[in-house]
Amino acid sequence: MGGAFFGAKFLRRQGCHYCVAGNDKEKRKSGRAESSSVIRRRIVRGGGERSLSVNDDDDGKTVKREKKKKKKIKCVIIPGFLRGHESYREMREHVETVLKEFRNSLEEESNLDVLDVSVAKIERDWWIPVTFRGESLRKILDAIEDAIAFRPAKESDDDDDEEETRIILIGHSAGGWIARLFLGGKSIKYDGKLYEGYKAKTVAALVTLGTPHNSAEAYPFGRVKEVRTREKSSINGGDDDEETSLQETRRLYPNCFHSGMKYVTVQGTGFKGRPFKFTDFISSISNTTTTKTTDWKTLFEEIKHGISYKTDCQDASADGDSVTCVSSGLGLGPEAIEVAIEGVKHEKDDIYPWYGSLDVVRTWMRPVLEMLF
Repeated sequence: MGGAFFGAKFLRRQGCHYCVAGNDKEKRKSGRAESSSVIRRRIVRGGGERSLSVNDDDDGKTVKREKKKKKKIKCVIIPGFLRGHESYREMREHVETVLKEFRNSLEEESNLDVLDVSVAKIERDWWIPVTFRGESLRKILDAIEDAIAFRPAKESDDDDDEEETRIILIGHSAGGWIARLFLGGKSIKYDGKLYEGYKAKTVAALVTLGTPHNSAEAYPFGRVKEVRTREKSSINGGDDDEETSLQETRRLYPNCFHSGMKYVTVQGTGFKGRPFKFTDFISSISNTTTTKTTDWKTLFEEIKHGISYKTDCQDASADGDSVTCVSSGLGLGPEAIEVAIEGVKHEKDDIYPWYGSLDVVRTWMRPVLEMLF
């Protein structure tokens, strides 16, 4: 399985199946893939919204003219565990490229003024106290809030002539489920602060890349108890002081919690894990071809994958992106659009593509744009 090749499949569990080959540059014409086996569906959301302006014609008569409201796409990338904003420069640039391609591929004048792509200013060292001292995610959540320039929607927003902004949140790894916590939806404070990102009406979609939505959090050396202010609540049987932030997110905001948003879960596949067995290791370094099962480098990689999968879905033999299991990464329920891409790794790699590689970004980004516009 080479680094330049990967396959993708889109599955909407309502019964419709979408299949797209991975590197489809040769199949594109004017920015569109042309294949009889590919089904694309354009869902227009707000594209026909118009406002009326009043102007005087040459005779001094007052007439009404239609005025299109400008539409703007703002993408905010949320870094994953032990990653800072500086690690996502490549992904940011590639998302910008795909946005421009999409705008240029539109057949009609869409009044679409794309292009604002940023990365939440999360520093890598912020994860250290979260991991080893059990501190809360407040700094990370605040950085997301700053990145989207959060302002609650107003009743008059539908009628003004300001740019109509659609925000797409893109969460890599842990950034995906932390985005769900940020969106909120119930009047329950997290560590003393209320996060209600969903009230920024312009948040239209959440894309998660290799996010362990259903992680068992079965860390090999255990986990540190989270030290944070907890608001007592009886919602779904809460009030557990041992509950982690991920567990609280799943309890309060399960599955695709906000019906007015689009949820797209993206998951790399094709990297099988393996539980550690000493006999396998001996076999891999043996000089006898009759007992050699695999080379030691491959074995070592599979064992590494297995350790991550054991932590995530408690199955060291699972399939995934080398860090997140398929069952966990595509675990937001039947309302989510699921995109499984074969041969894509969790992190940037010298051999295999990752979620931020250009062709991979094309694969998961275009369905999102076509649904929203």
